[in-house]
Amino acid sequence: MTVPAAPSHPDGLTDLPIFVRRFAAYDRLMQPVIDATLGAAGPPHEVVLKLQGGDNWELNVWAAFEDLAKLRGVRVAAWDQRRSIAAGVSAGGRVFWCAPGEGADPEIATVLIGHDDEAWDIAFLIPVTVVEKIGTLASARQLD
Repeated sequence: MTVPAAPSHPDGLTDLPIFVRRFAAYDRLMQPVIDATLGAAGPPHEVVLKLQGGDNWELNVWAAFEDLAKLRGVRVAAWDQRRSIAAGVSAGGRVFWCAPGEGADPEIATVLIGHDDEAWDIAFLIPVTVVEKIGTLASARQLD
């Protein structure tokens, strides 16, 4: 079977359905650098972690250094094997961190906020390297 060459599009994408082209173009434009900073927090928490994706979103997680230090091992915390890491609270819910399941992008971690890691209310996808960096900074008790 011969497949014709895809027509050119101003967004540089191939001949995909229009909704896919729009989403991909949006995704390319909306992928800011994710900043992670640790700041001092008042009791009962030791630290507040601020994750910020440009001007698009911000997540504040209140936690103990010891809990966030566990994030260095996020790559083995596969959600589909029920190994997520509980570290912190945000928006009135517990925060769970997990690696991608089998067949998913191994460089993307998930942050789940809610009652537990199965009945969560909010989810963020962030690079695994950012999560590992948070764990490293927390283990060194390094505040910004």
